[in-house]
Amino acid sequence: MSDAVIRVEAEVRDRLATLADARGMSIAGLLQEFAESTLTEEERREAFARRQQDRAAGS
Repeated sequence: MSDAVIRVEAEVRDRLATLADARGMSIAGLLQEFAESTLTEEERREAFARRQQDRAAGS
């Protein structure tokens, strides 16, 4: 795993710390979870198209 520095305003850092603490994790863990679970617009469209195809094939 590599390290990265992300500069954010103090208020954003504090909010991330609050969110992470509420979930019992570190800010790094929170950001990793977010990055792994958040889809881009293109990924959302592709997933929607796959669901539509699956429904059409099932009918």
